[in-house]
Formats: sequence, C-alpha cells, structure tokens
Amino acid sequence: MNRYKNAYGILIKNLPWHFEKKDLSEYFLKFGSIVHIDRSINPKTGFYTPDTHIYFSSRESIDKILENKHTIQNHKLLISLSTNSKSNTISKTDLK
Repeated sequence: MNRYKNAYGILIKNLPWHFEKKDLSEYFLKFGSIVHIDRSINPKTGFYTPDTHIYFSSRESIDKILENKHTIQNHKLLISLSTNSKSNTISKTDLK
C-alpha cells in the first residue's frame, strides 16, 4: 500500500541522472507544498533512474505543473499523473 495515497502525485520521466532530490525540491516548490519525493537509484549503476514520483499536498499544485512544459538541463521532462496517488481519483466536487 502506498503511504502517500492521500497526496497528489506526478510521475516525472527523462530527468538528468545526476539531478538530486534537493534539486527537484528547489524546482518544484514554486508550484506548492511537497509531501515526498521518491527518487530511485539504479543498484547496478549507482546513478539515479531517469524517473521519479513527487507528491504534493494539493491538487492545485499538480494542475499548475501540468499547464506547462518543463525542461531541466536540456532534458524535456515527461510529466503525468501518478497512478499511486489521489491525483487519479475523481470526486463529485471535481465534476461541478
């Protein structure tokens, strides 16, 4: 079970391998409060994998991020809603 199920998450692909959690935090904090950053390391190479999940406290943060394209160090980021978060649930209030 995902412990960030009640947060709003995005999946980011195509990140530079050396881009650390602190770098992600600095870049994405302008969109809202970050609950958690899940940045994995490839055990074979010891480098970060090119994708990560970032969880936010509000849906508005996700909406702001998805409104625009993002490029970090010449890497065009591919951003989508995380399948493991509240982002993919629709309530009756969302339909109004």
